[in-house]
Amino acid sequence: MTRKVRFFALGIAIGAGMFFLVWSLTKGRLNDRPVLVGVAATLTGNNAELGIQTRNGVALALEDFNARGGIDGRSVELVIKNDEGTPEGAAAAASFLLQQGVSAIVGHSTSAQTMAGLKVTEPAGTVMISPTASTTALSGKDDFFFRVVDVSATRAEVLGRHVREARGCATMSIVYDTVNRAFTLSFVNAMRKGFENAGGKILDSLAFDSGADPDFLTITASLAQNPPEAVCIVASDINTALVSQRIRLDGLNVPLFTSSMAFTPLLISHGGSAVEGISTIQSLWVSEDNPAYSSYMDRYRKSYGERAAFGGVFGYEAGMILFEALKETGGMGGEPLKQALLGLGPRRVLTEPISFDPFGDVSRPYSLLKVLNGKFIQDQL
Repeated sequence: MTRKVRFFALGIAIGAGMFFLVWSLTKGRLNDRPVLVGVAATLTGNNAELGIQTRNGVALALEDFNARGGIDGRSVELVIKNDEGTPEGAAAAASFLLQQGVSAIVGHSTSAQTMAGLKVTEPAGTVMISPTASTTALSGKDDFFFRVVDVSATRAEVLGRHVREARGCATMSIVYDTVNRAFTLSFVNAMRKGFENAGGKILDSLAFDSGADPDFLTITASLAQNPPEAVCIVASDINTALVSQRIRLDGLNVPLFTSSMAFTPLLISHGGSAVEGISTIQSLWVSEDNPAYSSYMDRYRKSYGERAAFGGVFGYEAGMILFEALKETGGMGGEPLKQALLGLGPRRVLTEPISFDPFGDVSRPYSLLKVLNGKFIQDQL
């Protein structure tokens, strides 16, 4: 071998050694990097309480998951983005989170924003798991969308039957907000179906747009002209409280019902005595012998100064299930994460065991929730 050839071979050997050294060091640094998970939720506006509770629940799940070692020693970090409660804001939030390199997204807190965000995340093959988006429009699809809440229309139909059969109301009027149309319209239609199939009659279905300075006086005046035996309000917590107050001021003393979307602490703080007795059906059944749930509720209150509503509970469950699936994939998103979520099997996080069907949907038992003496109480149907 000539000197030139020997030097050439030595150069190749040194170059290869340097390459593998750099590769191993870089690989080590990459493996040390945190896994990024996005959180997209409405953090301002009328639906902010739901989004804030969702974010808080995910944050507490993150603390617990990282305390257990994270993903093979790698921590998970959240990238949080406000979707501003609009479809445009939701699409922008999803785009921002993808640009940050998140492995998956927890979001959004409302159905309309979730559908807008999915237009961005689906083409990218990014998993989105929602704690609270329950519209039927997202059911039965083989996609990258998962949720830990059941379909709201099923609950709405059950609530309609409950109003007629258990509460004995023969007539009912419905007041609903069109801002989160993907949720409210499916809820209204299912509520009507359950009530009418049980022999009830819907007198009025009155819509308002909470984004355009709604005239609640006109709505309640219509109710007063043709008084029903019950009223169902399908809107955010604050708007449900405002409509309830207006109804009581107009002297209409009938049972009030609402969707679970309104059952946050703001319903009581803004509604006061006007929402006393208001009821809904929610897919959040918690037995009294569940120490994990009780411990979490105490921790949430100490951390955030208020009681965790369903957004805070489902936010924790969605976050923890997602983190566990990411652990299975070593932090990888996309198709591996989708398959990991589908294959997790029943997982009990805070409430009953959760498992996904082939389309990323879940089933949950129902409970009756109502406001009594200024507090939320739970009862079996």
